[in-house]
Amino acid sequence: DKIRVERTFQQEQHYFLDRLIQALPVSILILDYDDNISEFNPKAERILGLTEKVIGKPLKKLGHPLVSTLTQLQENDPITIRTEGIKYYRCFANKFMHKGFPRKFVVIQELSGEILATEKKAYGKVIRMMAHEVNNSIGAINSILNSLISHEKIEEEEVKEYLPIIIERNDRLSLFMKNFAKVVRLPEPDKSKIDLSKLVSNVFQLMKVKLGAEDVTYDLKLPKNAVRIQADKEQLEQALINIIKNACEAIEGSGTIKAVLTDKPVQLRIMDNGKGLSADVSEQVFTPFFSTKQDGQGIGLTLVREILFNHNCQFSLESKDGWTTFEIDF
Repeated sequence: DKIRVERTFQQEQHYFLDRLIQALPVSILILDYDDNISEFNPKAERILGLTEKVIGKPLKKLGHPLVSTLTQLQENDPITIRTEGIKYYRCFANKFMHKGFPRKFVVIQELSGEILATEKKAYGKVIRMMAHEVNNSIGAINSILNSLISHEKIEEEEVKEYLPIIIERNDRLSLFMKNFAKVVRLPEPDKSKIDLSKLVSNVFQLMKVKLGAEDVTYDLKLPKNAVRIQADKEQLEQALINIIKNACEAIEGSGTIKAVLTDKPVQLRIMDNGKGLSADVSEQVFTPFFSTKQDGQGIGLTLVREILFNHNCQFSLESKDGWTTFEIDF
């Protein structure tokens, strides 16, 4: 009886531990005695894209950017790594005793949200102050310049020629500050049930004239049925416009943009056959103010990043085999 009670107690403990691991908000991989994967929880399945096929295989067979880090982990020596330019992870490994023998487990904690929140808090106050001061100055300067242009006594044609240019540059600076202030003050998404397929189609229709003017064609592969998601329609539309605009501007001469939407799981991929991203650019592409364009402000993808994170989306941007793909998992 004592043995049966002890066995029941151990089974209950094992069941409780298993339920706890399954519910944890961090990714956990449990290895067997030969360091092959024996178990993983739902968070690891989502973050690493795992299937049952990886059971019994070593970590190096995962086919994920984190693989090289995971295979080099030492016990109680956490490593923080950045992948795909936008995602941060803290990884660490340890061991537990099972039937008298040590077994290894790996924990992967996604830090992207925490790091972005810290970053946003750091630059938010500065940007708000900059926006206030710069916009006040620009408003006063523009008033003076507009007054000069309309003044009858100004006869120098050269002055009249350059004053509008000064105003235009000031307007661009003002627009820059307003746009960045939008990123800092981006409201929480007002979510409702929307048809993502229809939204994608409408945005491409909206961008049709711009794409045509740049000699860029587009190809949509959308499900026949509606793809329903909970999202802020206006914010998501703004994010898609920025993604498509960037794809268009990456194409030199004629080219193509493809959009592929799947229902199960809900995933959107927007691809272009433009010049692509170098490894260095890929690391910085979502950094505020960073731009590869001569007149770029480095705000568009920062806004996209904020919107998608606020919608709890997983996303990546990479160039491979002549195509640059912006992938969003809803």
